[in-house]
Amino acid sequence: MSDFFDVVIVGAGPSGTVAAALLLQQGFSVCIIEKQHFPRFVIGESLLPHCMEFIKEAGFLPAEEAEKRFQFKNGAAFTLGSRYTCFDFTDKFTAGPGTTFQVRREIFDKILIDEAAKQGADVRFGHAVAAFADTDSGARLT
Repeated sequence: MSDFFDVVIVGAGPSGTVAAALLLQQGFSVCIIEKQHFPRFVIGESLLPHCMEFIKEAGFLPAEEAEKRFQFKNGAAFTLGSRYTCFDFTDKFTAGPGTTFQVRREIFDKILIDEAAKQGADVRFGHAVAAFADTDSGARLT
């Protein structure tokens, strides 16, 4: 296990794991530091179709699509008293996905971090950054 990386990402949520995968694709060495242990409880998440493009680019889409507990979603509906409105994600003017998933975040986040680790990210659970120093030889995290 190395202690020297091109990039250290603090936080193993969806943004951190996608960023790690994209950096790994560019040849950077990446460490992800996460203070919690996975799976962890996080409030559920309603993804938007545009998110699917980032998930695909990161190489995570096959693993996400294989998870049968996620609910397929092609729109959203809202009510307030007697008022009702809905959105059809496939009724759009631009290219890109028109569908997505309603995910359980503890499962979704675990899938993403596992996929990032498979791609080569060094993942460290139970770690938090206590200090940062900008040195002549590079950044140093404690």
